[in-house]
Amino acid sequence: MKNTITYILLLFLTVILCATQVAALTVDRVEFVGSTVNLELDVLTPDYTGEVTRKDIDHLAVRVTRKYHEAGYTTSYVDRMELTEEGTLRIYVQESRIQEVRVRGIKGETADELRQVGKLWKGEVYNRHQVRARLERLKGLYNLQGIRLDVENYREQGDVVLVMKVDEGSRWWRWGLGIRPLYGISPHAMYTVPVGKSFVEFTAHASYMDDRFTRAGGAMEWYRFSSGKNPLQYYAGVEGGRKAEKWESLDSWFAADGGGVYTGVRMYQRVGTGILLIPGIETSGSFTRIRDYPESEVDNRMGRAGLRLTITQRGIVLPARNVSKLTMKGDVAASTLEPDGFVLAEADGKLVLPLTTRMRLIPEVYSYYTSSRERYYRRYVYDEKLLGFGADYTASSFKNTGGLHLELEVSPAFFYVDPFVNSGYFRDENHNWSHDTGAGLKVIFNFKKVFWDITYAWDVSETPAKTGRLYFMAYADF
Repeated sequence: MKNTITYILLLFLTVILCATQVAALTVDRVEFVGSTVNLELDVLTPDYTGEVTRKDIDHLAVRVTRKYHEAGYTTSYVDRMELTEEGTLRIYVQESRIQEVRVRGIKGETADELRQVGKLWKGEVYNRHQVRARLERLKGLYNLQGIRLDVENYREQGDVVLVMKVDEGSRWWRWGLGIRPLYGISPHAMYTVPVGKSFVEFTAHASYMDDRFTRAGGAMEWYRFSSGKNPLQYYAGVEGGRKAEKWESLDSWFAADGGGVYTGVRMYQRVGTGILLIPGIETSGSFTRIRDYPESEVDNRMGRAGLRLTITQRGIVLPARNVSKLTMKGDVAASTLEPDGFVLAEADGKLVLPLTTRMRLIPEVYSYYTSSRERYYRRYVYDEKLLGFGADYTASSFKNTGGLHLELEVSPAFFYVDPFVNSGYFRDENHNWSHDTGAGLKVIFNFKKVFWDITYAWDVSETPAKTGRLYFMAYADF
């Protein structure tokens, strides 16, 4: 008898619970409490207003949590829900914030600097994709073999402690392969090794197209950072190699063989919490043998000195692709070709404007000017800054280009789609001003330590647009 009564009570409770789950509830509006990250959660709510069930409300909570996790906020979640008498469904989101950053596996000055970097992250909502991208940049900046990340709970709350487990290592490799405009198939390699408190970096590159090596060369650079609030970077290097250039208006090739040395210093000055100013000076000297320029051989010696200035957001705080940056250079120079001297000036910048958490508008600008009258010192027009024009080797002494990208992060930190348009206004080899516009689509994959960039662009200056051109680049860090 007792078992029968117990069974009836359990059956009654089960029926009541089921009825509660399917009973209609009225939701007039949905309100998110504690959500500060722009994930456009409102797009989820239209299907969950009006007559809904408890099961529908639970499903909405699952979808909100999943949206956080897909965007990289893997420790944030829906904590609880509340339906008021007025019909407002409040969804309380527990956003998991970084409260502390610890460094293990390394001691000394580098460890102290990593801790200082970690303090800049305190209070941010933890995002796995962003933090991993930052660690990759820190690994390169401090020439570390690797940085592993552990995420621990902070004082039994919803927030987290990040633990950097550092492997100092002794070397860092970067390999790359691409198809560069006007130069062809282009492999390159870089090797960095610490020497005391300094670093020595070796680079090698080559390009091949149309049965000829259009570029081949290498460099060795030494650099060292000083300590302090506004550290200095001292650097010096030696470089050499060969480059084949085409003189478009003469339809002839010439080659430059030689090398040079350079030295300089940069200062890293923090402005507020998010801006970094990097002023610097640099001097260099080179010797080059120029063959077939246009019909004779010239031994060209050149010396130059100039100023540098970079204005950038803190790249160690933001993911690399989200960093706005402007670099300006100005030099005075004299050479065997132009003993009376000439000037060189260059500016290169981009501004990253987030539209949503997965979409960015990125305007870019580039300008190059030289007062030199020699073709040798001019820059190609249709290079990486102006895509879609095939094998046109026009060179310019005054080149101005701009681009506009709309980058969509299809899969967080992995797959990006980037439609773009780029345009140029320049002085051609006959000293006439000209204008061209190209458009294309860039697809980017970023898988672990391998980066792929595939672009197809067209010349849209005329209607209909001319046949497009494929560009490709890939590199890997080890």
